[in-house]
Amino acid sequence: MNNPYGDLFNQILKEKKVRDKEILIKYIDSIDELKFTNILYIPVSNSRKLEDILVKTKNKNILTVSDIRGFADKKGIVQIYFVSQKVKMKINLDSATQNKLKISLSLLRIADVIKEDTL
Repeated sequence: MNNPYGDLFNQILKEKKVRDKEILIKYIDSIDELKFTNILYIPVSNSRKLEDILVKTKNKNILTVSDIRGFADKKGIVQIYFVSQKVKMKINLDSATQNKLKISLSLLRIADVIKEDTL
C-alpha cells in the first residue's frame, strides 16, 4: 500500500482516546476491507477510486476526510486544503447529515461550509 504519511498518525495518536476508547489506525488496500470504521481518510493517490469509495461509505456513519481537490463538492464530508501555508477545511454539511453525523459548531465556525444549494 502507498502510504505517504508513514507512521505519523500512529505516533500522533499513540495512547490517545476518544470517549475512553482507544484510537486504532488501520491502513487498507481496498474499500472492501472497510469494517468498523468511524473515520476514513482518502489520500490523493485514490482520486480515481473516489466515486466508488463514496458510494460504498454512503449512509454508513463514516466521516470521510480527504485532501483531494473538490472532495467536498463531490459529496465527501471534510476536505482539507492549504491557503498561504495554513490548513483550511471545507465541510459538506448535507453529506454529514445524510450519514447521520453531527459536526460541532466550533468546527463549523472555522470551516467553509457547503450545502446542496451552494454547489
